[in-house]
Parts: sequence; C-alpha cells; structure tokens
Amino acid sequence: MKNHKAESVHTITNWYDGAREGVTDFQGKPHYYACLQDYDYEGKPTPYRLTPIDEETFRLELENWDIWLRYEAAFKSGEATRETHLALPEDQARHEEINRILLGKEYERRESTLIATGEFAYGEKTTVVWDIQ
Repeated sequence: MKNHKAESVHTITNWYDGAREGVTDFQGKPHYYACLQDYDYEGKPTPYRLTPIDEETFRLELENWDIWLRYEAAFKSGEATRETHLALPEDQARHEEINRILLGKEYERRESTLIATGEFAYGEKTTVVWDIQ
C-alpha cells in the first residue's frame, strides 16, 4: 500500500548514501525510522522500520537536532572543530542530558512497528513517500 503523500523528514541522525535513521512523519504522526539493510541491493527498495514516538520524544529529538545544526553551521564556518563534534561547548551538557533521556525511551515496541520502503527527496526540506510492506 503506497502512501502517495510526501511526509516531512525532521531529522537525519545517520547518513550513508542516503538517510539511514532519524525522525519522520508517517500518516502525519512522528515516527522513528531505521534502515534495515546496509546497502541498496540490486536497485531493490530499501526497507525501514517505522516506530511511532510520543510528543515528548519528538520534542527532544528536534531539540537535539537543533543542537547538531548549530554545531554543523559553526563547523562549516570554521568556528568549531571536530573535537566538539555533535554539539558546541555551550550545548554539550544539554545534548548529553537529552541523549540520556532518549536512551531510556523505548523505540522497539514490536506491536506498533511497521516495515516500509521510503523514497526520499533531498533538498532544502527533505521529504519521503512511504510504501508499506
């Protein structure tokens, strides 16, 4: 069943030849997505696990993403180095606090996990069209 509506991709926390993990919308609600294979095999669609997340988790993921975006902008402008990778010194404590909270969250609720393939469109705003398997 293909959902032909492009959904927002809010974060890309793992990238290797495309989005591998992060937070996206599925049917208008926030979900964690995680790629289920290492490579694109023979042009076949890549499967992802989609797991719904609650509003607090979504808010924390977005806050952590904003911290990373500030670091990335500073790095690209030469104002930060790889030694502070993922967060600027002024954001480091909050970044670590958010990571501790997120580690305690349960993403792997098997009963509410879906498997889907996604067609990502990258640009100023990344989107994805999910196809349920």
